[in-house]
Amino acid sequence: AQRWSDATARRIRKCAGRTETPGDEMAAIRRAAPRFRDRDLDLLLDAVEERRDILYPRGQRYPQRIVRRVWREVGVALSAVMRSMGHIPRTGEQCRAKLHDLTRAARGKTAHNFRVRARTIGGLPYLDLLTNYEQRALDLAVRAASQEVATCLNGGPSEHRRGTDCSP
Repeated sequence: AQRWSDATARRIRKCAGRTETPGDEMAAIRRAAPRFRDRDLDLLLDAVEERRDILYPRGQRYPQRIVRRVWREVGVALSAVMRSMGHIPRTGEQCRAKLHDLTRAARGKTAHNFRVRARTIGGLPYLDLLTNYEQRALDLAVRAASQEVATCLNGGPSEHRRGTDCSP
């Protein structure tokens, strides 16, 4: 026997004439957060760029509690501007998830483009173009790694693996 809260029981009784099950009724009550608009994405990426040294450090990582607090700051900063524009405020977790989604999409498209270029010899490849927001998110996420690779390509030792000689 499953127990429901009073509010849930009232909603179930209200929907008693319908053919929905309690689970379907609960799913209908829960709404998904609205999509990030272009302006929201710009604000999100700007806020993360200001705090990129903590969120995407070059060397040793920060403790998780500090990173969570910074993501909360990003959510608060974004929400303050969004409320003034009449948009839905966002939490730090929503901001972190959205940036992760942008980065994952950009990495997937980049990997796809790499594979397609390798396969098409002389033909025209079908490339997935990165959106402006995906490119910015990817630049933020791989900033430290790309600097290490650039150092290695220039013949210098990698900062990541000290003492490693990158010369051919």
